Amino acid sequence: MEKAKSPSDHGGHRRRLIEKCKKENLTECEYLEILLFNALPRRNTSDLAHRLLSHFGTVNRIFSATIEELCLVDGVGESVALYLHCIGRFYDSYARKEDNRYCGKYDTERFVSYLKNLSKYPSEEVLEVFLLDENGYILTKQSFDGGVARVIVNPEALTRLFVDYRPSGVVIAHNHPSGSPLPSVKDDEMTKKCQLLCAGHNVMFCDHIIYAKDGVYSYYQAGELKMISKEYSTDSILKSIL
Repeated sequence: MEKAKSPSDHGGHRRRLIEKCKKENLTECEYLEILLFNALPRRNTSDLAHRLLSHFGTVNRIFSATIEELCLVDGVGESVALYLHCIGRFYDSYARKEDNRYCGKYDTERFVSYLKNLSKYPSEEVLEVFLLDENGYILTKQSFDGGVARVIVNPEALTRLFVDYRPSGVVIAHNHPSGSPLPSVKDDEMTKKCQLLCAGHNVMFCDHIIYAKDGVYSYYQAGELKMISKEYSTDSILKSIL
């Protein structure tokens, strides 16, 4: 059986991590471990950091989780859950200011122009979800990396965002590494699925924008979103089953 570490052992380990942090040479799990120092000043936080990452999969999901969801992880009490939850909300507030600095109050023309002026385009597909408040300002932005495959709208992830932030509107945007912004059949299907999810949560689907080196395509500006929103509205769905 492994011998439990004494408080002095923890202190030495923490000092080594802090020195490593100064050199910006930490893993994602080690950064999380340091953040937990303040929540658990007298305990080893390494195991808990690993359990959190194992449970949620990514740091982003940890900090976007609810207090109740965090408490499901072994070793996370209400105080630790509240601490992590507050860090996530504080970051969201900071990110909101950064988004507003670039985009301000959401406007299709201005937002499309912002995407056109991007100086760098990812070599792989990345989906960004922008949640808007009742006044059209960005509440938060969440990014989903498609890796070597194309990105898709994850219904569970989007539903969680709707429950956590209760937005009034949503805009999704993703890139085409191929260079052409024209939508594919899969893009059309993703737009329809997103509209269905929005309709089910009473959230306005404002636009799906595709950007690439050769330009930007907006479903809203092209008139496609109006037709999709009408076909996949709550009323049309109810009529089809009644």
